Amino acid sequence: MHNRKKVLLKKSEKTLKSHLKNYKVKFFGNKDLDELWSEKDDDKNGWLDKFEAENFVKEVARIIDQDRAKNFDMSEFPKLFEKFDEDKNGYLSKGEMAQFIKIVFKGS
Repeated sequence: MHNRKKVLLKKSEKTLKSHLKNYKVKFFGNKDLDELWSEKDDDKNGWLDKFEAENFVKEVARIIDQDRAKNFDMSEFPKLFEKFDEDKNGYLSKGEMAQFIKIVFKGS
């Protein structure tokens, strides 16, 4: 049943772009965040596990406005992953990741 829930949620999941539409920040690079998400989602299940999310966040820190990037300490990632995994299923959805980005990469 747990996997069925994830499949149903995946089908209705909004894009990261839509989750972050009111987040005023500049990302640099050739890929948008949804393309980056797809690239880092190794098993293509639509969610990022801790390893996939860590790789995604490292790339976000590299391409986000550097004034925001300096607010993030990668050593805090394990604790932050647990905090933003609201349903405690061991994965971050795009909505949970959007909250992660908005709060962790806040402006100075």
